[in-house]
Amino acid sequence: MGRDTLYGYLAEHREQLFRDEGFAALYCPDNGRVSVPPSLAVSMLLLRAYEGVNFVEAAGRNLRRRGIDPASCPQAFGYDAERNTCTCPAGKELVPRGTKKDRVGVLRHVYQAQASHCQGCAFKKKCCPGEIVKRRTIIRSENVRVVVPFCGMAKQIARTPVVGVRGSS
Repeated sequence: MGRDTLYGYLAEHREQLFRDEGFAALYCPDNGRVSVPPSLAVSMLLLRAYEGVNFVEAAGRNLRRRGIDPASCPQAFGYDAERNTCTCPAGKELVPRGTKKDRVGVLRHVYQAQASHCQGCAFKKKCCPGEIVKRRTIIRSENVRVVVPFCGMAKQIARTPVVGVRGSS
């Protein structure tokens, strides 16, 4: 990889661009942090975006593998920020069940429907198929406040002419 590519630029400047101490607020003080330095994790996310890895499509493939119709993907569920609820395509409400902090820089809010709503629903076979699944659960992801500026910085770096264009070296 040449120095005039995004890969070379990150290899040379990663620690100046993404300082590990800037991510301290993301880690639980009594739970430690993962062994991958935050600067490296952010660099990997940037390169995934640069290479066109589409996380939405990857998630869609996972839903299809589980038998969930694309029309029932999490994006089809409306979100009401004022009430902090989601609404399924059939118009039923999913209520908050907690927040997962299992991904660095991301809060994953869990919403769940009432089992009685799903059991009699005409969309059940497409939305939560199988006999084991009694109700639909979805996760709404949100970047932690401290990460938002880094997301903007990563986009800016990817557009910087000095970095070069993928495949041009």
